[in-house]
Amino acid sequence: MITAAYTICKNEINRVDQWVHYTKDFDYRVVLDTGSTDGTYEALQKVPGIILEQMIMPEFRFDIPRNHNLNMIPKDVEWCLSPDMDEYFSINVLEEMEKMEKQYPHVTNISCARLDIYSKKVFVGQPNSIGTNKIHRRYMYDWKQRVYEHLSYIGPGNECEVYNYDIFLIHDQEIDKPRSTLYPKLMKQEYEENPNNSWNNWFLANHYYMEKDLPNFVDVGISFIKSSKIDDKWKEVHRALMQISNASNVDEEYKQKIKTAL
Repeated sequence: MITAAYTICKNEINRVDQWVHYTKDFDYRVVLDTGSTDGTYEALQKVPGIILEQMIMPEFRFDIPRNHNLNMIPKDVEWCLSPDMDEYFSINVLEEMEKMEKQYPHVTNISCARLDIYSKKVFVGQPNSIGTNKIHRRYMYDWKQRVYEHLSYIGPGNECEVYNYDIFLIHDQEIDKPRSTLYPKLMKQEYEENPNNSWNNWFLANHYYMEKDLPNFVDVGISFIKSSKIDDKWKEVHRALMQISNASNVDEEYKQKIKTAL
């Protein structure tokens, strides 16, 4: 089983040593720097055997460098792992992958739990655990979406994703680090071009809800309801819209817009 860890990065000088340490057992390490100015690129140049490029995009979006990074991986690689610079897999990951491949010969993607841990400067309780799928066959996936990008199956036949309960992806999150203004910008661009993109609408609706931007939340929330299948996320947005439509302190214009749409 030939493996490669791959990621994109920008200005992650404080994360380089950690990422290099936790990827040392993979056959290849492949990094695309997207314009670091803090010494990240120079630090990565010193890592023996690393496959490294730098690509600066005038109009940035995440799926393009992700796919470029994926295409940098050597052709003999069978399995790809994509931990970001602030993420690392539990040390049993390769052993567990070999078990999964023997048990499920047709597996195309191994998912696992992601544990969100946090900056020592801020106490926020126990790690948050969510599912993630950053372990995949080399030629069966590419990246979709300009922001909040995700892997999409492009292989032959049916996708076979198997969950492993013993692998963990640890997300060593700096929650006191300023959030990039790039994310809202890219979500808004996507909404303007593709208003029926339910994946993007979910994240953008959440953004407007957190910002207490009622007019835009109503518009994007309605778009999400119309473009998405009924699931827990759909129910959550629908519930929020109905609460707005029944609130006494909300302008009648927004109430009517919701009632007409729903």
